[in-house]
Formats: sequence, structure tokens, C-alpha cells
Amino acid sequence: ILPNISFAVFDDYIIFRQRNNNPDDMVVITIRNEISAAFLKSMFDFIFERSIVSFKHLPIPTFKTNAGVELPSIGIGTSGIGGYWHGLHPNIDDTGDIDQLRHTISKGTNYLDTCLMYGDGHSVEVVAKAVQNVPRNDLFINAKLTRIHGKELKNINEIEAQCDKYLKALGTDYIDQFQIHSKKSLGEVPQEEVVEKIGELIKAGKVKHWGVSNYSLTELKQIM
Repeated sequence: ILPNISFAVFDDYIIFRQRNNNPDDMVVITIRNEISAAFLKSMFDFIFERSIVSFKHLPIPTFKTNAGVELPSIGIGTSGIGGYWHGLHPNIDDTGDIDQLRHTISKGTNYLDTCLMYGDGHSVEVVAKAVQNVPRNDLFINAKLTRIHGKELKNINEIEAQCDKYLKALGTDYIDQFQIHSKKSLGEVPQEEVVEKIGELIKAGKVKHWGVSNYSLTELKQIM
């Protein structure tokens, strides 16, 4: 409808950009008006919620896991969203990240991978904002048992503490899958105790499934 024109909406201003073949000729218009910005944000929210209703009907390839869960063939990774591993990068754009997440979800990709390591937890907060209008049953959220501020697990109690952090940040009662980020994340805590503790979280209803990430074949055989 508006070729070569894009725009971004923030809390109190709007930026319009008009491009052509010569980047030096790009026109940028900034409108600083809270009412206009609020109106456009409300309009986008309305359109987004309507698209959520219909995304199940779109031809997104899916597959069924051994546990009987149907998932899209492509999930959404959030490494770099809200910041990288041990701190926030200088060009964070929460609004842009949220828009991208919501757009992808609206197309039927409802598997989201989150991690408290990304942006020192800010990534999880961004994901929470992106999914706040999405019915919980329409999402599959994978959270990682990981290193916090670069530190490995020190004791078994930290497992439930991390789980609770995800639940609180995401505003949900359960995690669809709790995934061990890597064997290194466990430090000196025995894998048998970790698996047993995650099993307790499943029985308590805080977690539905569990899995592993970044495991070699040898490590997979050990944990099996």
C-alpha cells in the first residue's frame, strides 16, 4: 500500500522513513505526539489480536513429538533479543523486538525459546510483553536451566528457583519445557539429582516436559 515507506511507533513519538534506490536520499520524519503514538499502538494491538485468531489456519508445517505435542517446524530463538549473554548491548530496541516476535507468532510459529542468560534475564521480560495478549494454550514456551551471570549451579535448590523466576517473569503458571542448557551449566551438581528435581517440578505442575540442549552424543547417552 505504501511502497518504500516504513514506520516505528514508540511511547510518545512516531518515525516515518521513505526509501528509494539511493540510501542517501532517505527521508525521515519524526512526529512527537503521545496521542498519535497511542492511537497507532492501539490499532496495531487490535490487528495483532485478530491475526492470532486466524493463525492456526495458515499452512505452517508442523510435526508431532514423541510426547504427542504438535509443534511448528520452525521455532523462535531469543538469543540477542533484549541483550546478549552477560549484559545489554548498546543498540537494544525492545519495541522492535516485541513487534518481530508478535509478527512471527501471528504467522503460526508458537514455539518460543527463552533463557535467563540472555541479556541477564531481560530477554525473558521482552518475551513476556510480546505474548501478553496471546492465549497461553496457543504457545509452547521452552525455558533453559542455565548459568546466571555466568555462574554454574551451586546446589539443587537453584533449579526450582530458576523455574520460579521464569514463571514470575512470564506471568504464567507453567513452563511447557524446562531444558538443561548444557552439561556445563550444572557445575558439580550430579545429573541424576537434576533430573529427579525436574521430575518433582513436573509433578507439581510447574513444568510439563524437560529436555537438553548443547549435549554431545556421549552426554546424551549418559543422561538417558
